[in-house]
Amino acid sequence: MNFRIFVINPSKGRMRYKLIPASVLLMCITSCGSHKASQKTSSTPVEKGPEIEHELKGPEKSPWEKTDVKARNQSLSDFVKDWEGTPHRMGGNTKKGVDCSGFVIQAYLQVYDEEFISRRAEDIFGETKPVKRDKLQEGDLVFFKISGKRISHVGIYLADDNFAHTSSSRGVMVSNLNEAYWDKRFFMGGRK
Repeated sequence: MNFRIFVINPSKGRMRYKLIPASVLLMCITSCGSHKASQKTSSTPVEKGPEIEHELKGPEKSPWEKTDVKARNQSLSDFVKDWEGTPHRMGGNTKKGVDCSGFVIQAYLQVYDEEFISRRAEDIFGETKPVKRDKLQEGDLVFFKISGKRISHVGIYLADDNFAHTSSSRGVMVSNLNEAYWDKRFFMGGRK
């Protein structure tokens, strides 16, 4: 099957017909569709860190399950355990899917009855008072620069350098600031 397409020749100012095989047209249409799909997935920031190693080895318990990591605030402890494993979804803020800032916003709303105006990690940092790493307290926020110069990730400090956050590959989980990946990318703590 062939299709007729108008082609304008600018040098001669006239139109001509060209026959294009259906297979070429079909290829153009399907490649556009797959291009859009790849755009959707490429807009999600990808964390490449310790979780990749865990994926290769299979499911491994988070520090929360391995040790007796407990927040002194029972509400915070319960909140993190309840949300642990919730999948990552860019822009999400429910248990069906949540991103890092959505998780922090929900935690502060449900545990501390406090709200953030902003929705992005970088803007949330602007709503907090900076805290040095050695001065972090339970419930403080921890901010990271994953790639580049701007803050792009946020979590909630628990205790003993453990923090809860949403990983793009493993969802809500507990990690440790001393892991090489997080240690290298840690920017600053923040207190509401």
